Amino acid sequence: MKKKILLVLSFLAVIGLSVGGTIAYFTAQDAEVATFTYGNVKIEQLQYERVVENGEWISMGESNKDQWGYIPDKIQQVTSTQGSAILPAVYQNEKNTMIWDDRNGSEAASGEGSHQQSWGQLNAPGSNQLFDDSVRNVVDRFTFVKNTGNEDAYVRTWVAFEQGNISEEQYERIIHVNQNESWWNKIQEIYDYEITDEETGKVNKYYVICYEFKGENADNRKAGIQTLSPNAITRPSLLQFYLDPTTTGEEVELMDGNGNGQLDVITISQAVQAEGFNNAQNAFDKAFGTNLPF
Repeated sequence: MKKKILLVLSFLAVIGLSVGGTIAYFTAQDAEVATFTYGNVKIEQLQYERVVENGEWISMGESNKDQWGYIPDKIQQVTSTQGSAILPAVYQNEKNTMIWDDRNGSEAASGEGSHQQSWGQLNAPGSNQLFDDSVRNVVDRFTFVKNTGNEDAYVRTWVAFEQGNISEEQYERIIHVNQNESWWNKIQEIYDYEITDEETGKVNKYYVICYEFKGENADNRKAGIQTLSPNAITRPSLLQFYLDPTTTGEEVELMDGNGNGQLDVITISQAVQAEGFNNAQNAFDKAFGTNLPF
């Protein structure tokens, strides 16, 4: 089933390439949030980013250190950066590779970086490791789902990145996604998925990911309890993404498959009442079948 595109985040391509045409500029613009529910449930999809002042992240300070010893950065809803220019990423570290954030906090178990972004500001559980800020031009899109109803719910979030006329092999190189697969199951990953815009009739291709919530805490996840309680909020599924430094202007033009001058990124969250269903997959199959929400 093909539906009109509902945008949560999009980037407007600006004609302003550097010498050689290897750097493309983008500008974020406002868009609406889409949620779909089945049964007696209500949810809200929230997208946050870190606060930046004078090019620096704003620390919450020692008094906000969490139970693991991490000092989070201040976060805000994605509003203030709408319309700001971004670029393909630039690696600042000596190895010229993408790495994880290692600015402060307790040592990570892997020993490869130590900073975690905690979600206490939203009363959401836990924390997540981010790309290091030495990888410039990363886009924060911490995507949460809050249960605003009175019933336990199963939730999942779909993310579609415009692929346009870029091949799967090229796109695997171009798009880097930081995602939370510890607390969300990545149950689908689809390249070349076609979405028709009902207003223009144009068919465009997208790279689609579906995240299904695993549960509110480690005990629930271990027991297979995937529900989100009333007034509870998830950890984020999508964390960050960026364009590879090797992305060329020509590739950017090919990615704009619908010719609207935008590089579209769509996020849609769905929820189903838990009562009466054995598990999340059974609930979503009953509610939405095999149809994607786009």
